[in-house]
Amino acid sequence: MQRSLIDYREHETLGVLDEVMAVFCSEIVARHPADAIPPAMSPVFIVGMPRSGSTLLEQILSCHPDVYCSGETNAFADKLAMIRRDAPELPLFPELARTIDAEALARVASAYRAHITKVGGSARIFVNKLLFNFVFMGAIHMALPDAKFIITRRNACDACLSTFANYFDIYVPYSYDLGELGRFYCKYERVIEHWLKVLPERMIRIVDYEALASDIEGQTRGLLDFLGLAWDPACLAFYRSDHPARTASVTQVRRPLYRSSIGRWRRYEGHLQPLIDVLGERAR
Repeated sequence: MQRSLIDYREHETLGVLDEVMAVFCSEIVARHPADAIPPAMSPVFIVGMPRSGSTLLEQILSCHPDVYCSGETNAFADKLAMIRRDAPELPLFPELARTIDAEALARVASAYRAHITKVGGSARIFVNKLLFNFVFMGAIHMALPDAKFIITRRNACDACLSTFANYFDIYVPYSYDLGELGRFYCKYERVIEHWLKVLPERMIRIVDYEALASDIEGQTRGLLDFLGLAWDPACLAFYRSDHPARTASVTQVRRPLYRSSIGRWRRYEGHLQPLIDVLGERAR
């Protein structure tokens, strides 16, 4: 019923993701603003599919005194769109990346850094958790070469089941049909594989939800080390954080970590065949 109310154009959506991979080759993403000044605050982006552990990671990081978590904000896309507002004759994203020069990149970088400095205060790390920023990872690296990316990953069937089972206030139009959901997931994984090939390995860390649930301290230590932060045991008490959570995980992150949601999809396997067929070998 919900799907019938949504104007989701699957072909167009998946086509844009194909265009992103075609445009952002190694040569393009190597362009950076001229004379970049090392910032006092480093930008970090948590990206991934919904229901993959991103809110949990954000809550863990929010407990560190040197981190400011902004929640889900489209601030970078807004700053990137500034280029076309000033020069509307330029092509739309992602083709925009072919025409952008160092000066324009510097403007985007300056605007985004001004934003995070204003919002984040004296923090050393500014975390943006808008998951859809996975589409902009190439553009983010071009404008902000010091930006780091944390990719949250979870068992494909568990992540998709949880996405399908939730109604999102934030529009997730591909989540109301199992086949469409599976096809978007597969295309998303192809985009991530592309970024792993063309972006510097040192700027990306993948965090598996299952590994985090099994060894929260070890995974958190590794994550803080990746961000250049000292260990702080407060991160393990993420469920006591007063940081606001506005996602479907709001109740889960107020409890100590649990493992009961791992493998949950198998209880519903008989109802998920359209998804399993699309996921293929990813369904495990």
